[in-house]
Amino acid sequence: MKFTTFCCLLGACILLAAPAGADPQPTAAPAATVMPKVAEVYPRLAKLKEEKAALESRMERLGALDPVTQALAGLKSLPQQWAEREAILGPPREWSLDNLQQARVALIADRDRISRILDDLFMRLSEIEVLRDEWSNKRQFWDEWLNTLPAAGMQASAEAFSEARQTVETALNVLKQTAPQLFAMQQQLTALQIPVSDRIDHIEELLAVRKNQLFERSHPSFLNPDFYRQLHAGLFSSIGTGLTKLEFFNRAFWQSRGSQIALHLILATVIACLLRTHRKRHPQSPAAPFVSRHPFSTGLFLATIVFSPFYAHAPAGWMLILAGIAVFSAVPLIMEILDNPLQRQVVRLLALAYFLSLGVRTLSLPAPLYSLFIAGVCLSGGIALRWFAAQVRRDSPGRQQRFSTLLKLGAAFLGATFLILAAGYGNLAEHLLHAGLKTVFALLLAALLLRVLKNGLQLLGKLRFFKRQRFFRRHGQELQNRLWHLAPLVVGIQTALYLLVAWHFFDSVGEAWHAILTAGVVLGDKTVSVKMLLVGLSALYVAIFISWLLRSLLEEEVFPRRQVDRGVRDSINKLLNYAILAFGIFMALGLAGIDLKSFAVLAGALGIGIGFGLQNIVNNFISGLILLFERPIKIGDMIVLDGEWGTVRKIGLRSTTVETFDLSEVIVPNSLLVSEKVTNWTLSSEQSRIVVPVGVAYGSPLEKVLGILYDAAQVHPKVLDSPPPSAIFTAFGASSLDFELRVWATSVNDRLTIRNDLLLYIDRRFREEGVEIPFPQHDLHLRSVDAGIMRSLNLSGQPGKDG
Repeated sequence: MKFTTFCCLLGACILLAAPAGADPQPTAAPAATVMPKVAEVYPRLAKLKEEKAALESRMERLGALDPVTQALAGLKSLPQQWAEREAILGPPREWSLDNLQQARVALIADRDRISRILDDLFMRLSEIEVLRDEWSNKRQFWDEWLNTLPAAGMQASAEAFSEARQTVETALNVLKQTAPQLFAMQQQLTALQIPVSDRIDHIEELLAVRKNQLFERSHPSFLNPDFYRQLHAGLFSSIGTGLTKLEFFNRAFWQSRGSQIALHLILATVIACLLRTHRKRHPQSPAAPFVSRHPFSTGLFLATIVFSPFYAHAPAGWMLILAGIAVFSAVPLIMEILDNPLQRQVVRLLALAYFLSLGVRTLSLPAPLYSLFIAGVCLSGGIALRWFAAQVRRDSPGRQQRFSTLLKLGAAFLGATFLILAAGYGNLAEHLLHAGLKTVFALLLAALLLRVLKNGLQLLGKLRFFKRQRFFRRHGQELQNRLWHLAPLVVGIQTALYLLVAWHFFDSVGEAWHAILTAGVVLGDKTVSVKMLLVGLSALYVAIFISWLLRSLLEEEVFPRRQVDRGVRDSINKLLNYAILAFGIFMALGLAGIDLKSFAVLAGALGIGIGFGLQNIVNNFISGLILLFERPIKIGDMIVLDGEWGTVRKIGLRSTTVETFDLSEVIVPNSLLVSEKVTNWTLSSEQSRIVVPVGVAYGSPLEKVLGILYDAAQVHPKVLDSPPPSAIFTAFGASSLDFELRVWATSVNDRLTIRNDLLLYIDRRFREEGVEIPFPQHDLHLRSVDAGIMRSLNLSGQPGKDG
């Protein structure tokens, strides 16, 4: 009974101790932090001081606020600049569409500049917070360490712990002093950023309203009497008000931009003086004829192009003057690149219409008067272009068909603009007229700029400094061509971006460029943008250009001075070219955003392809590398391959080009030159031995024959004295005594010429000395002959009766 009771109690205890589900793993107690020993106090104190010194130098960098202070001082003037702009142009709702777009671009640039400074301050403050947490942890560590030491250890190292605590407190104070300055800067920049963002939103609203108004009626149609009721005497008095708003001599503008205008004039004067000087020194020079004929127009045109981006938000009067300078300085230059007098008249007419439209637009005329002006321009311009088209068709039928077609299209465009204006869509008509004129002048100025750049490169190439350089004498024209190939691309892109802005697709050239660069297609998990492609292609082009430039410089400036062998030159040039191109390709792929690791799969597939069908190509490729490194043959070597003589002209990666004496070119795979037997007559030396065999008749004086052979070698100027020539009696031949004349020549290219000269000399001397060169002789023995043949022979051998 007791045993049964004991078993029941034991089973109940086991059941109570067992978990209901899966056995949980016992949770490990957190390990206690093991503090260092007393012996480590001073080494750690020294390390702590080093960290404090590093922190102080780091905080000097984080607390360097001079660049931020200077930028902040410039940004604080933004409200004043905006107020001055409104004082000049009026409130933003009265600005033209171009002024609104320019203001938006400038404000976005200011906002981005403020954002960059704020980001920099945020990074500094974040770094300071991280450092503060680190040094707070250090203080806690030293306090806990002190509390864990025994009494004896605390007494021995109390001074060290006190010094450590003081060091940590000093570091925390340094951090505490720097942060408030950064917070103050951050607060001031934020206060500046808010009004800039508000102005951007306001201008974007105005731009949206203006763009929407392009396709809305702005006034009654010309057929509606309400339009003519708007015309009254008070409208014309507003013209004077518009003139006062031009502010040609705004004091604030001249004070801030006076030095810039002075530099503008100085640059124009310098260019004009240089062109006049060149014209006086080379009055008959065909180089750059049109720029040298108009030096002042060229100077003003180029200087205006250079400085025009710096005149943003200038007074309307100054912008009108700048536009007039650009247009009327370009007209004489455009005249020089046009051959047809009618084309020149059309350009003059368009220049006048463009400047008048800018001037009237700047005056901010009332809407009815401005509509009448646009109508007059469209009607008069359309009639004039139609008249010019008729003149072209009458004076030169068939020769100027393209120009006549362009004139007709221009007249049709102006006619359509007039109809749109007459229907009441004044804003759209104004936009079309100005965008059309800007398009024509943008294309003309682009053509003019290309012509100026081309002639400028020609002028640079004729300078004495470049003429003295051997590289420029030999490769100057090719260098000009390579640089010139970039000019149409750059000018074309800039012109296209300007036209996008002129037609109001974008508000600025920078915005258009950014939109184009960021456009792309999504391929899987990657996006291929236009920027990636352009950067990759640019890197590849730069690699090709640098490869050509370095190889040309080595060929003209380095190799001749070092007297490098021709074969070594070619090997260096080819290896340099392959290395730079390979680097350029990998750089282009990397800049284009293509991960080079993905080429591992391609390399595996290429290996399989090589194993199946590309063995010969890879064999020739490796053989080409062997030929370049080992150089068993070089460019210019004379070789014999399959009994064919030839000169090596080119060693490529896959094949080698050999030119025969018949001037035919033989393409030889590189693997054949490596694996087959090839005779190279110029591998280590261009000297070659020439053997001239000679046979004389039996009975000839042998010493005289040997003397004649020696004389032939001695008198020839191209036969070397060392190794000396030798004349040898070699054998008793079947019909002659056989001799050989062995001589050495400097170049293998002279072998045939020297052999010919020696044979002619030997033949002449043998005739003079009576030495006979025998014909081949054979003895014929007859053993059995027909009797009839014998009688015929006997009869033919008897003399005649009369003889």
